[in-house]
Amino acid sequence: MNSKELLKGYDLKHLTVGALGGHSALDVCAGAKKHGFRTVVVAQEGREKTYEQYFRARPFDSAQGDTLGCVDEVIKVKA
Repeated sequence: MNSKELLKGYDLKHLTVGALGGHSALDVCAGAKKHGFRTVVVAQEGREKTYEQYFRARPFDSAQGDTLGCVDEVIKVKA
C-alpha cells in the first residue's frame, strides 16, 4: 500500500503532524502546514519557549486567512 492509498482512510482535516523538538522540527512543521495539517512539537522543559515565542502559528492577515509560524501546539516534557 502506498501513502496516498493509506491516507484515503483518514479525515485529513483532523490529522496532526508531530515532531520532537530538535533541529528538524521546524522543517517538519513548515512542510506539514504547507500541506494543510495541524502541528505539534514535543520539547524538553526550557526548550519549549523557542517554539512558543517565535514559531507559534498565529493570524497574520485575517482578510487573507494567512498565518505566521508553523507550530500549532507545544507539549513540554520534563527531562
